[in-house]
Amino acid sequence: GVNIGGPFNDNGATPDRNQVGFAQGSRAVTQTITGLTPGKNYWLQFYYNRRNCCGGSTVSLIVEIDGEEVARHEELKAVGGANPYHSKTVVFTPESDTAEVVFRGEAAGDATMIYDAISIVQRDEGNVIVMNPSFEASGTPPWPGYIQPKPIAGWVGVVANQGLAAVILAILGSFA
Repeated sequence: GVNIGGPFNDNGATPDRNQVGFAQGSRAVTQTITGLTPGKNYWLQFYYNRRNCCGGSTVSLIVEIDGEEVARHEELKAVGGANPYHSKTVVFTPESDTAEVVFRGEAAGDATMIYDAISIVQRDEGNVIVMNPSFEASGTPPWPGYIQPKPIAGWVGVVANQGLAAVILAILGSFA
């Protein structure tokens, strides 16, 4: 499902704007990615958390690309309060122009995985890993481009003129 501001998004600072995806119980979220270039390096980047409820429940996260496990995080703890979500970058090299990406939560009890700001970007060998190295994961900010109070994943807004942080889109002009 999708949650905007509660009850499944009940802890941590939402990384990207105000909406998260969630999967309650032992469930998988699957997406087939197309348009990849075989032999090139790609980064699968994502933020994740778990719901902070339901005493005694546990949940582990398993991430697969084309059936191969690429990440595993056992018995996740909720980040709590306004702390940042957990984040992960997985480097992979596809063998074809498509790949199936699976995020699987394995739960005991009433546990819920929370996902946000999932992106795949092509990067070359030796590039420094930066979470969300572009704005593509977040879409276009609303006009006139102010980004707070809702953040864009991987970016820290610096409050400037009149206490506002903004994304300046060159094709739309500049802020005075």
